[in-house]
Amino acid sequence: MTQRDIAKDKEMCEAAQPLWKLDGKRSVDYFDLETGYWTPLFHGEIDERDARFIAESRQALPYWIAQYEDMKVKYSCAAIDHAMTMTKLEAAQARIRELESATLLHTQPDAKQPQTGAQTLSDAIEKLIQQEGKR
Repeated sequence: MTQRDIAKDKEMCEAAQPLWKLDGKRSVDYFDLETGYWTPLFHGEIDERDARFIAESRQALPYWIAQYEDMKVKYSCAAIDHAMTMTKLEAAQARIRELESATLLHTQPDAKQPQTGAQTLSDAIEKLIQQEGKR
C-alpha cells in the first residue's frame, strides 16, 4: 500500500462534490450544486462493483478519516492520563520508601500499635491515598 498524506486526502474529500449516488448498477451520479440536478459521473461505462465503490467511497473516506482523527485524540488523552497516573504512583512509592527508611512503619516489640500510628505497609499506603485525595 502506498504512503498517503491524511491532510491532502482530507482536502481532496472536502473539495469533491458533496453528494454522490449509485444510479442503477453501473452508473454514478453526483449532485451539481450549481445546477441543482443530479449529473451522471459515469453512466454504464464501468463495472457494477467499481460504480458502487466510487459512490460509497465519497462518504466512506471522510468518515474513516474523522474516525481516525477522533481515535488519535482519545489515544493521546489516554496516554496523558496514564503518564499522570504513573507519576502519582511513583510519588506514592517514593513516599512509602521515605516512611520505611525513617522507620515510621516499624512497630514496637512490646506494643500492639506502632509509634507513628501506621500499623502495616497497607495502612500506610491507604493513609497516603487519603492524604492525596484531600489535596
